[in-house]
Amino acid sequence: MRTESPPSVAPTVKRILSRLAVAKRSVWARGPVVRWVAVLGIVAAIGLFVYLAAIPSPGKNLGEGRQYSADAINSITRALDVAHIEYRVEDRRIGVATDRYEEATDVLSKLDVNTRSIPEIRKDFQASSLWWETPKDKEQRELRAKAEILEAIIGDLEEIVSAYVDIDRTQTKTAGRPTTTTTAFVLLETKDSRKIGPKIVQSIKGIVVSKEPSLKEDAVSVWDREGNRYLDPSKPLLDVISRTQAREEELKQEISQQLDWIKGVGVTVQMVAPPAPEPVAVAEAPIPVAEPSVGVNQPLDTESASPPPAEQAPSAEPKSPVETNFARIWVRVPRSFYYRKAMPSRSPSQEDLQAIQVRTEATIKTAVGYVLPTGTFELLVDTIPDEVVLRDPLVAPAVPETRRIPSWWIPAGVGGGVAGLLLIVGLRLLATRRPRRALAAEPARIRFAVEADSETTPGASERVRELIRHNPEAAASVLNRWIGQGGHAA
Repeated sequence: MRTESPPSVAPTVKRILSRLAVAKRSVWARGPVVRWVAVLGIVAAIGLFVYLAAIPSPGKNLGEGRQYSADAINSITRALDVAHIEYRVEDRRIGVATDRYEEATDVLSKLDVNTRSIPEIRKDFQASSLWWETPKDKEQRELRAKAEILEAIIGDLEEIVSAYVDIDRTQTKTAGRPTTTTTAFVLLETKDSRKIGPKIVQSIKGIVVSKEPSLKEDAVSVWDREGNRYLDPSKPLLDVISRTQAREEELKQEISQQLDWIKGVGVTVQMVAPPAPEPVAVAEAPIPVAEPSVGVNQPLDTESASPPPAEQAPSAEPKSPVETNFARIWVRVPRSFYYRKAMPSRSPSQEDLQAIQVRTEATIKTAVGYVLPTGTFELLVDTIPDEVVLRDPLVAPAVPETRRIPSWWIPAGVGGGVAGLLLIVGLRLLATRRPRRALAAEPARIRFAVEADSETTPGASERVRELIRHNPEAAASVLNRWIGQGGHAA
């Protein structure tokens, strides 16, 4: 069987060295400008490689960039210090170098910092059952399992990093009868240490109460690690405020979804006490009612939103929340909405705009009626000023093409391009130019003197003798060349 020996490396190395030698000779044959440019380019390339090597790796965040609790961060950082792995902690995230990410992941897998799933918690609760444990111990173990399940559920909520839940049962005797009191304490760690909204607070309370039937709604405490108190049994007003704000936020979101066809619409919802019934008055002469008007044809600088009536305007001062199902709704429609509806007419009349306003308010009331039952809300619709073209825009006269002046960057770009091209051509000429020989002019002068001497001119012969005395070597070289070419015959 024919076998082929692998090609030798020596010819390849020899070929590369010969190419480098040719390149070296070519560079040194150039002018000093080209040599300095080549040296500076090599130095810049080496500096770039050194800089890239010195820049630390951006690294990767552990746990796919999840935010860890304070206790988990302490455990992970201690383990990474033992393993001599450098890390950084930013916004509750732990990042390590990319080349040591796998090693850091192995260290993380050996720590008990990840929240266990609900099936795992239930399985461990059933497996740890002992026949000799007392009912009190079993009850405590059951409460601890429920608390872990609640921690897993609350930790998955929006804006929540982790949660610590503690459920406590105490027995007291009242009038000779034992009574059991159950309380729950929830400590939260939020993302970026921000305060959570009232909807999330009410969700946490509902989850905890539904998981423990013996727990009352007014027996849940919710705090965060920043010291913000959201629910406290000793402060029942906090729960009232949270429920009211959660209801207002929910209604605002639902109404905004119904009015998404109005671009830039603003919605404000306030839960207030229902208005008192109006007393029956003696029939009097009817009071004329002014026609509805929209201030959309007024100039932008002098127009402002019509203030709501005194009995309907939202109060600027915060009031104590009221447990009620009556809502005061304030809808703000941008003025540009009516102008877009009045298109294609560029100058709509006041009557056209009023008709559009009446139809829009009726549609808004119908949309709000799909969110709240009739009689449980009070609606106020206002027009707010915004950027809108009140009249036809001014059009500049057309300028002939011959009179148009180009922008400043056009001649600047052309001038920069020409300057760059001239610089490149000049460097190229300097690089390809060969140095002049110092003795090139002397032979020509000798030859001219010798030719002039052939005509028996005394002045020329004298100059030839003087040149021979000053530079005999050059004179001999020129005379030999002149004799070789035939002397006078040439």
